[in-house]
Amino acid sequence: MEAHTWPLVSDGKVEGVVQASFRVHASLAWSFPSLELRSATAWPVVCLDCDGTGGYSRLMLAVEDRDIPCPNWVIYRDTGGAHAVWCLARPVLRGASARARPLRLLTRATEYMAQKVEADAGYGHVLSHNPMVPVPSQRLRTDWLRRQPYPLQALAEIVPFGWRRPAVPLTGIGRNCSLFEAGMKWAGSPANLGIPVFSALVVINAEVAQKHGKPPLDQGEVAGIAKSVERYRAGWIKQGRFYTEAERSAWGRERGIRSGESRRKGTPLEHDQEPWKAEGISRAWWYRKRRWKQRFLDFPK
Repeated sequence: MEAHTWPLVSDGKVEGVVQASFRVHASLAWSFPSLELRSATAWPVVCLDCDGTGGYSRLMLAVEDRDIPCPNWVIYRDTGGAHAVWCLARPVLRGASARARPLRLLTRATEYMAQKVEADAGYGHVLSHNPMVPVPSQRLRTDWLRRQPYPLQALAEIVPFGWRRPAVPLTGIGRNCSLFEAGMKWAGSPANLGIPVFSALVVINAEVAQKHGKPPLDQGEVAGIAKSVERYRAGWIKQGRFYTEAERSAWGRERGIRSGESRRKGTPLEHDQEPWKAEGISRAWWYRKRRWKQRFLDFPK
């Protein structure tokens, strides 16, 4: 599984008080009760916080009814709350390296599963209980349910046809994708050409967080998303998406001229590019003869 070089860790709860998180080297991270399962550049797992007294029961009932796939492991306590984790066969890139389609598929599957099990919408997808460290004081237990990771397409296929994503994201992955999509829409407007994407995403991030009562994404996350959107916008500019009609027409004409020149250089013809005149036959008959010669080497003359 892809790992963060310096992941966040925490001592969990001590006498009912949540301890502050801090960063350690990846070689030490698995010795702490809580750790960050995502990496600096990707989502290697899907983690849901099934909070409340019936969280674990709701989760297992949804698995039994095949509404959601079986988690790779579940960490639960006597009170009924649980953290469920699904490992991905290939991590989905986030931040500056994000790709639109994989991120959208992962978000759709994650939001659907979170809705099915009524997961905690305030969970930021940052820290999760460590299945390798028993914590008797917190009465945490681990169920190991599946060894194989899930391909992204397998998770995406569980979502029923016609299901719509919630307008307000329930998960940290959903909030990340929503900001990415908002940045792509903003950057696609010709009126915003030349304006840095980061400055716009900072404002959008704060507005969305205040409107929906969700914690905003941190500045590092926003900066990574902005770099990804800038990369897409640079490709749109190269493709001529922001040209006026006159500029687009001139750009297409120039591409056609370059394409013709390149094609003629690759397949040069004799006799001023019209060899049928040298043979005294029509153009159509010359091409027909050439096709027949390619099929039958002993074509009679």
